[in-house]
Amino acid sequence: MNGSRKRFANLIVTSVLLAVLATIVGGRCGWCSEEKESGTKGEYGMALSYGHSYRPMDEVAFAMATVFGVYSLADFFQTSALKVCSVKVEAGVGSAYMPDARFMASLNVAAVYYLDNLFPGRTKRFRPYLDFGAGGIYTDFQVEGQGLRINFNPIASLGVEIMPDSGPPYFVAVRWHHVSNCEIKAENRGVNSLMFMMGRYF
Repeated sequence: MNGSRKRFANLIVTSVLLAVLATIVGGRCGWCSEEKESGTKGEYGMALSYGHSYRPMDEVAFAMATVFGVYSLADFFQTSALKVCSVKVEAGVGSAYMPDARFMASLNVAAVYYLDNLFPGRTKRFRPYLDFGAGGIYTDFQVEGQGLRINFNPIASLGVEIMPDSGPPYFVAVRWHHVSNCEIKAENRGVNSLMFMMGRYF
């Protein structure tokens, strides 16, 4: 139990440090009105998430803290046709519980597509989106047949950004989260989970 509490304390400290880093890096990016009107190359934020596996078995629960940057493709390619498409780069650390605490870390790149065309009557307070991508993940655990601790990490999310009366938006999302080694090793039992995420831009 003491070891689990120590790992959980380390997770909290790491999350705070990541939040400070994200604030420093993203503090001058595009949510002030002048930058928002002219367009910005990137937006930054942080999320906290809770996940639970549903396949191959209901035994892995985990919590993660994630920092990310979102970059509009329209800014890079100078075309309004891509104004609803962005690229998200995110890094996360966390802890799994099965029931012992185990370290996790991931780095992912995802395409973000805002569903503006599907919700033309949406209010300015809510902006739904999809994201989907992949990256790598390290898990300090292995379920039976998993094979490796370093694996690929495909992800897909449905979320909504929520704009308050002032300041940058919040967001909530539900994410499908997969861990497997794509048959690099014969033992390749994947772990599928659902995650609930909530966070805010800076």
